[in-house]
Amino acid sequence: MKNIEKIIVVFILFHFSLNVKAQNKSFCFGINNCGVNFGNTLNSIGLKLNFFDKNINNVIGASFALSCATNNTKGFSFGVLGVNSINYKGIAIGGIAIGSESTFNGIGIAGLSVYADTMNGLFISIYGNTKWNRSLIKEINGVAIGGIAGINCETINGVAIGALNYSIHQKGVTIGLTNYTENLNGFQIGLWNVVENKKRFKRMPFINFNFE
Repeated sequence: MKNIEKIIVVFILFHFSLNVKAQNKSFCFGINNCGVNFGNTLNSIGLKLNFFDKNINNVIGASFALSCATNNTKGFSFGVLGVNSINYKGIAIGGIAIGSESTFNGIGIAGLSVYADTMNGLFISIYGNTKWNRSLIKEINGVAIGGIAGINCETINGVAIGALNYSIHQKGVTIGLTNYTENLNGFQIGLWNVVENKKRFKRMPFINFNFE
Protein backbone atom coordinates (compact mmCIF):
# COMPACT_ATOMS: atom_id res chain seq x y z
CA MET A 1 0.00 0.00 0.00
CA LYS A 2 2.85 2.37 0.86
CA ASN A 3 4.52 1.62 -2.47
CA ILE A 4 1.32 2.54 -4.28
CA GLU A 5 1.16 5.84 -2.39
CA LYS A 6 4.78 6.59 -3.33
CA ILE A 7 4.02 5.85 -6.97
CA ILE A 8 1.04 8.22 -6.86
CA VAL A 9 3.13 10.99 -5.28
CA VAL A 10 5.90 10.53 -7.88
CA PHE A 11 3.32 10.56 -10.67
CA ILE A 12 1.79 13.82 -9.37
CA LEU A 13 5.21 15.49 -9.07
CA PHE A 14 6.15 14.29 -12.54
CA HIS A 15 2.83 15.53 -13.89
CA PHE A 16 3.42 18.95 -12.33
CA SER A 17 6.92 19.11 -13.79
CA LEU A 18 5.54 18.47 -17.26
CA ASN A 19 3.01 21.28 -16.90
CA VAL A 20 5.19 23.94 -15.30
CA LYS A 21 5.71 26.91 -17.62
CA ALA A 22 8.86 28.52 -16.32
CA GLN A 23 8.60 31.50 -18.61
CA ASN A 24 5.06 32.34 -17.50
CA LYS A 25 5.58 31.19 -13.90
CA SER A 26 2.60 28.89 -13.91
CA PHE A 27 1.67 25.27 -13.63
CA CYS A 28 -1.43 23.21 -14.21
CA PHE A 29 -2.93 20.30 -12.35
CA GLY A 30 -4.49 18.81 -15.44
CA ILE A 31 -3.70 18.34 -19.13
CA ASN A 32 -2.79 21.08 -21.59
CA ASN A 33 -3.82 23.86 -19.20
CA CYS A 34 -7.21 22.23 -18.75
CA GLY A 35 -7.85 21.71 -15.05
CA VAL A 36 -6.63 23.77 -12.09
CA ASN A 37 -4.12 26.41 -13.15
CA PHE A 38 -1.84 28.24 -10.73
CA GLY A 39 0.02 31.39 -11.73
CA ASN A 40 0.11 33.35 -14.97
CA THR A 41 -1.29 30.72 -17.33
CA LEU A 42 -1.71 32.37 -20.74
CA ASN A 43 -4.60 30.11 -21.83
CA SER A 44 -6.62 28.19 -19.27
CA ILE A 45 -9.74 26.07 -19.16
CA GLY A 46 -11.17 25.31 -15.75
CA LEU A 47 -10.02 27.09 -12.60
CA LYS A 48 -7.23 29.71 -12.60
CA LEU A 49 -5.63 31.09 -9.43
CA ASN A 50 -3.11 33.91 -9.57
CA PHE A 51 -1.90 37.07 -7.84
CA PHE A 52 -1.56 39.57 -10.70
CA ASP A 53 -2.51 38.56 -14.24
CA LYS A 54 -0.18 39.68 -17.01
CA ASN A 55 -0.57 39.11 -20.76
CA ILE A 56 -3.31 36.50 -20.26
CA ASN A 57 -4.89 35.52 -23.58
CA ASN A 58 -7.96 33.40 -22.84
CA VAL A 59 -9.77 32.18 -19.76
CA ILE A 60 -12.67 29.75 -19.98
CA GLY A 61 -14.04 28.90 -16.55
CA ALA A 62 -13.40 30.58 -13.19
CA SER A 63 -10.60 32.99 -12.37
CA PHE A 64 -9.55 34.30 -8.94
CA ALA A 65 -6.77 36.87 -8.51
CA LEU A 66 -5.80 40.11 -6.82
CA SER A 67 -6.11 41.63 -10.29
CA CYS A 68 -7.73 39.74 -13.18
CA ALA A 69 -6.59 40.95 -16.60
CA THR A 70 -7.27 39.04 -19.83
CA ASN A 71 -7.88 39.49 -23.52
CA ASN A 72 -10.92 37.20 -23.55
CA THR A 73 -12.88 35.69 -20.66
CA LYS A 74 -15.87 33.36 -20.63
CA GLY A 75 -17.09 32.37 -17.20
CA PHE A 76 -16.63 33.86 -13.74
CA SER A 77 -13.96 36.24 -12.46
CA PHE A 78 -13.28 37.61 -8.99
CA GLY A 79 -10.60 40.27 -8.67
CA VAL A 80 -9.85 41.68 -5.22
CA LEU A 81 -8.65 44.90 -6.85
CA GLY A 82 -10.51 44.58 -10.11
CA VAL A 83 -11.28 42.76 -13.35
CA ASN A 84 -10.16 43.92 -16.78
CA SER A 85 -10.77 42.18 -20.08
CA ILE A 86 -10.93 43.26 -23.72
CA ASN A 87 -13.93 40.98 -24.26
CA TYR A 88 -15.88 39.56 -21.33
CA LYS A 89 -18.79 37.15 -21.24
CA GLY A 90 -20.08 35.92 -17.89
CA ILE A 91 -20.09 37.18 -14.30
CA ALA A 92 -17.42 39.49 -12.90
CA ILE A 93 -16.94 40.83 -9.37
CA GLY A 94 -14.29 43.50 -8.78
CA GLY A 95 -13.32 45.07 -5.49
CA ILE A 96 -12.56 48.44 -7.09
CA ALA A 97 -13.52 48.35 -10.75
CA ILE A 98 -14.47 46.25 -13.75
CA GLY A 99 -13.36 47.44 -17.14
CA SER A 100 -13.52 46.20 -20.71
CA GLU A 101 -11.98 47.88 -23.74
CA SER A 102 -14.60 46.32 -26.00
CA THR A 103 -17.71 44.34 -24.96
CA PHE A 104 -19.06 43.11 -21.63
CA ASN A 105 -21.92 40.61 -21.79
CA GLY A 106 -23.29 39.37 -18.49
CA ILE A 107 -23.29 40.61 -14.91
CA GLY A 108 -20.78 43.04 -13.43
CA ILE A 109 -20.59 44.06 -9.77
CA ALA A 110 -17.85 46.43 -8.58
CA GLY A 111 -17.02 48.50 -5.54
CA LEU A 112 -16.55 51.68 -7.56
CA SER A 113 -17.02 51.53 -11.33
CA VAL A 114 -18.14 49.23 -14.14
CA TYR A 115 -17.45 50.29 -17.72
CA ALA A 116 -16.94 49.01 -21.26
CA ASP A 117 -17.51 50.31 -24.76
CA THR A 118 -20.64 48.15 -25.06
CA MET A 119 -22.39 46.66 -22.02
CA ASN A 120 -25.17 44.07 -22.24
CA GLY A 121 -26.72 42.73 -19.04
CA LEU A 122 -26.84 43.83 -15.40
CA PHE A 123 -24.24 46.19 -13.92
CA ILE A 124 -24.03 47.44 -10.34
CA SER A 125 -21.44 49.82 -8.88
CA ILE A 126 -21.15 52.23 -5.97
CA TYR A 127 -19.45 55.10 -7.81
CA GLY A 128 -21.12 54.69 -11.18
CA ASN A 129 -21.18 53.06 -14.57
CA THR A 130 -18.73 55.48 -16.12
CA LYS A 131 -15.16 55.59 -17.39
CA TRP A 132 -12.49 57.08 -15.16
CA ASN A 133 -11.60 59.73 -17.75
CA ARG A 134 -15.30 60.66 -17.94
CA SER A 135 -15.49 59.73 -21.64
CA LEU A 136 -18.81 58.18 -22.55
CA ILE A 137 -19.64 54.50 -22.66
CA LYS A 138 -20.90 53.84 -26.16
CA GLU A 139 -23.92 51.68 -25.34
CA ILE A 140 -25.68 50.06 -22.38
CA ASN A 141 -28.39 47.47 -22.98
CA GLY A 142 -30.10 46.13 -19.89
CA VAL A 143 -30.04 47.39 -16.31
CA ALA A 144 -27.33 49.73 -15.01
CA ILE A 145 -27.24 50.80 -11.37
CA GLY A 146 -24.64 53.43 -10.48
CA GLY A 147 -23.99 55.57 -7.46
CA ILE A 148 -22.71 59.12 -7.14
CA ALA A 149 -21.52 59.51 -10.74
CA GLY A 150 -24.52 57.62 -12.10
CA ILE A 151 -24.65 56.52 -15.73
CA ASN A 152 -22.67 58.26 -18.46
CA CYS A 153 -23.08 56.87 -21.96
CA GLU A 154 -24.05 57.66 -25.52
CA THR A 155 -26.99 55.23 -25.71
CA ILE A 156 -29.08 53.65 -22.97
CA ASN A 157 -31.59 50.92 -23.81
CA GLY A 158 -33.28 49.69 -20.66
CA VAL A 159 -33.17 50.93 -17.07
CA ALA A 160 -30.54 53.26 -15.62
CA ILE A 161 -30.43 54.19 -11.92
CA GLY A 162 -27.91 56.62 -10.48
CA ALA A 163 -27.52 60.03 -8.89
CA LEU A 164 -26.43 61.87 -12.06
CA ASN A 165 -27.47 60.28 -15.35
CA TYR A 166 -26.31 61.55 -18.73
CA SER A 167 -26.94 60.16 -22.21
CA ILE A 168 -27.23 61.24 -25.81
CA HIS A 169 -29.90 58.65 -26.65
CA GLN A 170 -32.17 57.04 -24.07
CA LYS A 171 -34.81 54.39 -24.65
CA GLY A 172 -36.43 53.17 -21.46
CA VAL A 173 -36.37 54.56 -17.92
CA THR A 174 -33.78 56.53 -15.98
CA ILE A 175 -34.09 57.22 -12.25
CA GLY A 176 -31.85 59.66 -10.40
CA LEU A 177 -31.42 63.04 -8.78
CA THR A 178 -30.85 64.62 -12.18
CA ASN A 179 -31.41 63.03 -15.59
CA TYR A 180 -30.25 64.52 -18.87
CA THR A 181 -30.60 63.20 -22.40
CA GLU A 182 -30.58 64.76 -25.83
CA ASN A 183 -33.02 62.24 -27.29
CA LEU A 184 -35.59 60.41 -25.17
CA ASN A 185 -37.98 57.61 -25.93
CA GLY A 186 -39.31 56.74 -22.51
CA PHE A 187 -39.40 58.19 -19.00
CA GLN A 188 -37.17 60.12 -16.63
CA ILE A 189 -37.84 60.12 -12.89
CA GLY A 190 -35.88 62.46 -10.62
CA LEU A 191 -35.65 65.85 -8.95
CA TRP A 192 -34.70 67.49 -12.26
CA ASN A 193 -35.16 65.99 -15.73
CA VAL A 194 -34.00 67.39 -19.06
CA VAL A 195 -35.06 66.14 -22.50
CA GLU A 196 -33.61 68.20 -25.33
CA ASN A 197 -35.62 66.70 -28.21
CA LYS A 198 -39.00 67.74 -26.77
CA LYS A 199 -40.73 70.74 -28.28
CA ARG A 200 -42.23 71.75 -24.97
CA PHE A 201 -41.46 71.15 -21.31
CA LYS A 202 -37.86 70.15 -21.95
CA ARG A 203 -37.05 70.67 -18.29
CA MET A 204 -39.33 69.18 -15.68
CA PRO A 205 -39.16 68.33 -11.98
CA PHE A 206 -40.00 64.84 -10.72
CA ILE A 207 -40.93 63.26 -14.06
CA ASN A 208 -40.40 63.84 -17.76
CA PHE A 209 -41.24 61.74 -20.78
CA ASN A 210 -41.17 61.65 -24.55
CA PHE A 211 -42.02 59.08 -27.22
CA GLU A 212 -40.53 59.28 -30.68
